Amino acid sequence: MRKLIVNRLAASFGVLFLVSTLLFFMAELSPIDPVTLSLGDSATPEQEAMKRAELGLDRPALTRYAKWLGQAAGGDLGRSYLHGHDVANELMRRLPVTLALCLGAMAIALVVGLTAGIAGGLQPGSIADRVITLVVSLGLALPGFWLGLLLAMAFAVHLRWFPVIGYTPLSVDPLAWMRGLVLPCVGLSIHAFSVIARQVRGAVIEASASTYVQTMRAAGASSRTIAFRFVVKNAIVPVLSVIGLQMAVIVSASVVMEHVFALPGIGSMLLEAIVTNDMPLLQGGVLLVACFVLAINLVVDIFLGALDPRARPA
Repeated sequence: MRKLIVNRLAASFGVLFLVSTLLFFMAELSPIDPVTLSLGDSATPEQEAMKRAELGLDRPALTRYAKWLGQAAGGDLGRSYLHGHDVANELMRRLPVTLALCLGAMAIALVVGLTAGIAGGLQPGSIADRVITLVVSLGLALPGFWLGLLLAMAFAVHLRWFPVIGYTPLSVDPLAWMRGLVLPCVGLSIHAFSVIARQVRGAVIEASASTYVQTMRAAGASSRTIAFRFVVKNAIVPVLSVIGLQMAVIVSASVVMEHVFALPGIGSMLLEAIVTNDMPLLQGGVLLVACFVLAINLVVDIFLGALDPRARPA
C-alpha cells in the first residue's frame, strides 16, 4: 500500500505541474493585455510602463513562469487584474459554497446510485428494475443544467418550497443554507447517480452469475447472506473507479450549476474570469479544481488498492 500511495502521489504532482505549466503559457498566448485591462484605454504610456513593471510583465516569460510557479506552490496565486484583490483569498471565500454543493451532490449520487443499482441488479427484469432502468436512461440522456432549470421552475417558482436563486451562509441561517442547496445538489447529482446505478446494476448481475455464488446457493446459504456478504461486496470493487470519475465530473459540472442557481462559488468566479479575461482568477480557479480532481482520484485509488490487491503495484 505504501508503494501505491507514493506512486499515485508522484503521478498527481506530475499532472499538477503539467496543468500549471499549460495554464501559464496559455495565458501568455492570450491577446488580452493585462495592463490595458487594469488601467483602461485612457492610460498614458508612462502609466502603462509603470503598471507593466509592477506586474512583472517587463521580464522574460521563463523568469516570470519560475516566479509564478514558486509563488503558487507557496499559496500565492497573484492578484486579480480587474479588481485587484488577492486570488487565494477570493478562492478561500468562495470555497465553502462549492464544497457544500459538490459534497451534497456526491452524497446524493452515491446513496441513490448504489441503492438503485443494487436493487435492480438483485432482481433483474422485475418491475422495480424496469422503473430504475427508465429513470437511469432519462438521467443519462437529459442535460444536468436543463434538469436544474426544470427543478427550479417546479419546486421553487410554482410550489415555492425552495428559493429560486441565491445563497445563505451556514453561519447566518443553517435551515436557509440547506434549503438553498437542495435543488442545485439534486440537479448536479442526476447524471452521476445514473451512471453509478447502471454500472452497479451490471456488476451485481455479473457477480450473481459467478460460480462461487451458484455454489453457495447449492450449499443452502440464505439469499440475504449471499447478496450482501458476497455479491454486493465483490460488485462494488470494480465500480469504485467509475464512482471516482463521477465525483470528478461533479466538481467540473458545478461551474454550470452555480451559474444556473446564482451561487457565489468557484464555478461562478471562473465564468466571471472568462468573461472579463481576468487570467490570475482563471488560473487560480482551474488549479484549485485540478487539485480537487487529483485528490478524488488519489482517494479512490487508495480505496481500490485496499480492497483489491491486484490494483497494487508489484
